[in-house]
Amino acid sequence: DRAVLRAADALDRDSDLSDADWASLAGQVGPAGAVDTLLICGWYRAISYLARATRLAPEPGAPLFADV
Repeated sequence: DRAVLRAADALDRDSDLSDADWASLAGQVGPAGAVDTLLICGWYRAISYLARATRLAPEPGAPLFADV
């Protein structure tokens, strides 16, 4: 789990993975799982852009995050 979380944080922060982060991620989830992780992070980013820019209303009953 830590390798996946480190990869997600690095992708969010840098839009890239270091060689060490890639090796750690692929070592934990395999090369195909590492690619899946990249795709999931990218799709989440794309969906968040769309939802925010279009002011998409939350689903009824969905928990809201506090503005910090």
